[in-house]
Amino acid sequence: MPEPAAQPANSLIMAVYNAWMADLIASAIDECAQYIARAGTGIDIEAFWNAKSPETNSTVIACLVPNARIAGLPIDNDQSNYIAAYLGDLGQCLPESERGHWQTFDIAPPGPMSGTAIKRSFLAEFAQPTMPDLVFRQEFEAFQKEWHKNNGWDLFRPLAHADQHCLTSLHIPATEEQSEFDEQVGYLTKVLIDSLNESKLAEFIPKVEEQKSIGKLEAFLKCKKIADPAMHIQFLRDLQALRSTGVAHAKARIF
Repeated sequence: MPEPAAQPANSLIMAVYNAWMADLIASAIDECAQYIARAGTGIDIEAFWNAKSPETNSTVIACLVPNARIAGLPIDNDQSNYIAAYLGDLGQCLPESERGHWQTFDIAPPGPMSGTAIKRSFLAEFAQPTMPDLVFRQEFEAFQKEWHKNNGWDLFRPLAHADQHCLTSLHIPATEEQSEFDEQVGYLTKVLIDSLNESKLAEFIPKVEEQKSIGKLEAFLKCKKIADPAMHIQFLRDLQALRSTGVAHAKARIF
């Protein structure tokens, strides 16, 4: 039985080289993440949200500074209990008037960068956030664009400028405080229920006296032959009930 042909020497060299480079890259990324944990800074998540912070997304804190100029601090907030930033960015990206404000929330990072930030910063890869609040904002904005593209109108009316913080400040409560929970319920209700485009929905459904926004949405889904429309809007009804029994009015016994 003939022996298998020997692998060319240059192929063996390339295989060894590729394996070595893969290990080297993985090691470098790990060392960078550890270095950032030492050279970076953390922002206490509870203090951050209690400060009524400016607009944030999954990459930047945007601050309005004198002369109506926008300053941005790159951040890693795809974390559950702190927000990470580079110390150099804290000094370079923010003016002195804002820098001192954010330094009051400074803590030593309790852990490494998120996998999302590592992919974006070191691997030059597109990476989606994983925290539910960031995912919600991203998916909501994508849904709005897709709906308008397909239907020519907005299912959720754009928030007024004074209400835009209701979307940008949505987050998982950082404390067990009832006030923070109530605030987030109020924000979510304004984004998903109060903003429903009742006038456009009414154009597609039979007129019913005193029918509210959620009822109009359910009737619209029925007219469009969407299977089990009640299931699709149950979350909105639960959210409305939660706001009615615990946020907008004195808390009921069932709250």
